[in-house]
Parts: sequence; C-alpha cells; structure tokens
Amino acid sequence: MKDTEKIEKLAELKWPKISAAAWIRTEGKCAYCGADMLANATAYFTGFTEHILPTWKYRNRYADPFNATLACKHCNEAKGKWDPNGEGEQRIVTDAHRAITQTQHDRLIERVKEHIKEYKDASEKNFQTVKGIIRP
Repeated sequence: MKDTEKIEKLAELKWPKISAAAWIRTEGKCAYCGADMLANATAYFTGFTEHILPTWKYRNRYADPFNATLACKHCNEAKGKWDPNGEGEQRIVTDAHRAITQTQHDRLIERVKEHIKEYKDASEKNFQTVKGIIRP
C-alpha cells in the first residue's frame, strides 16, 4: 500500500494527516531513539507527533509536514521546547516561507538526537547519584 493510501486510511480513523504522515515516515518508530511505538498498545499510547521546530517560536511551521515526526514519551519530554535550529550553531532552516526539505528535516533530527543524548547522559548521572544516596 502506498503512503498516500495509508494516510487516507488513518484519516478515516480521525488521524490528522500531519500525524499520519509522521508515523508512516518513521514506520511507527521514535525518530530520535528508534523505540517501536507499534510494539504493543502501551507503546502506541506513549507515541507523540512532535514538532521538531517548536511551534511557540515557529508558528508558521505548525502544519509543515517535515516539521512533524514521531517521538516516544521520553524523547518528547527530553527535547521539550528546545530549538534545534540554532543554539549557536549554523541555522538549518533560514527561510520562514519555504517548506522544510527532507535534507533539512534529517539534519534537524540529528541535532535533536545529540541534544537528547546529552539530556539522557545527565539524567543517568543524576539517577546514579540519587540511587547511591537512597541505597548506599
């Protein structure tokens, strides 16, 4: 079945097309860590259609299909409102009126993956400290 047909079938189930496209593009896996959101119902209900560029800053990117991806609960929370299109690095998306390209999408995803890794590393260090205090 073609992706367009899958999107239409999911739309019949009341899925927004942007969400359907994100889930199909990632084959139901978190774009950041690869967790399978279709492994079981619990995983499915913890999958989020996530805006790569935060909509609080890029309001015109809300419906841009390449600004949406699938994220598991942990990665979605780890990314939060962080903006991968800057933070002292060269901006990837510079034209506010052009749709995000596949290449820009992929580069933004890689930046988010790096950010989430740093977040997870810091969280793990904090966890080990807390565990050492509670269970010396």
